[in-house]
Amino acid sequence: MAKIPSPWDDNDDKGPWADNDIITPKVKQFKPKKPVEIEIKWWWGVIIVLVIWLGSGFYQVQPNEEAVVLRFGAYNDTTTPGLHYHLPPDRNH
Repeated sequence: MAKIPSPWDDNDDKGPWADNDIITPKVKQFKPKKPVEIEIKWWWGVIIVLVIWLGSGFYQVQPNEEAVVLRFGAYNDTTTPGLHYHLPPDRNH
């Protein structure tokens, strides 16, 4: 039985483009780029959480409704229809 030649037996370090005059110069010019290093600082996480927390304070009252604003479970105010803002839940409820 004949032995199947292995592609690794003939290791002359020429590569597959060794005999191609057009591609060889391009392959030699190619330099792989370094991976982009993204350094995430801890304060970016704090800023993102803070923006999401502050953004959660918006509420909308429909045109045919009124909203009752409670502070610590007691009546505080009545708001009219439209887009309103209140301090997020940690402070206002």
